Amino acid sequence: MTESSIPAGPMKSGESPWPVPARRRLQNLEHRIGKLESAKGNRVVSWVLDLLKALVPGVVLAVIGFVLNDTVNQALKERELQIDAIKDMQTLSGDLQKSNITRDEALAQAAELAAYGKYSAPFFINVLEVGNEYGGLGALQGLRMVARSEPIVVCDLAAAVIRNRTGLYRWQTHLAALELIGEVRCSAATADVKDYQATLGSHATCTTWVTSPAPDQAEYDKVHAELQTTIAKLARPAPPAPSRRWFWPTH
Repeated sequence: MTESSIPAGPMKSGESPWPVPARRRLQNLEHRIGKLESAKGNRVVSWVLDLLKALVPGVVLAVIGFVLNDTVNQALKERELQIDAIKDMQTLSGDLQKSNITRDEALAQAAELAAYGKYSAPFFINVLEVGNEYGGLGALQGLRMVARSEPIVVCDLAAAVIRNRTGLYRWQTHLAALELIGEVRCSAATADVKDYQATLGSHATCTTWVTSPAPDQAEYDKVHAELQTTIAKLARPAPPAPSRRWFWPTH
């Protein structure tokens, strides 16, 4: 440092010990360093953003591919299980539809079929249509068994029956569907049941809804009575969930 750059005399309070030109050069240098650091930081951020732009689409596609692959695999496995169950149930369902089946045989066959869960429910609906008195009894009992583990499946099938007014089902199937809706407490079918009640005006109307042979007056009265019973069951408040009790071991 030259003598000319050394401050002479006492400094005032707050006064820099450097001359004005030196202070300006120092400030310019600090400003340039700050610019370089800022530019360096921006380049790093820009590089990171570019990297993310390149990686994110690939990662998203990989995740979507994994999810879709898992979903497809589950659907294929579900389909395989359904096909296997149908093959196993063909013999049992055929026996349940025999015209000479006895009551005990029908109930036994229904119990075996019900072990297949939701896959057996459509078979039971078909048996209600083509089976004899005991076959229909077994089918109804089988649907009750399935409803204990798959209530939504049974409720959906029963509701589909009473929604149909084109003669697709027998009056006995309508009767069984109403009975199931009430017993299983199919709350989702409440609107269907109320519509059934509102539009079922008479025995003559009922005969146009079901396939032949049409029900006689006494059989229609059974359907109408079951309809009232089902409405009453659906109107009841749901029972409270069982309380969970903890039992502590005693020593």
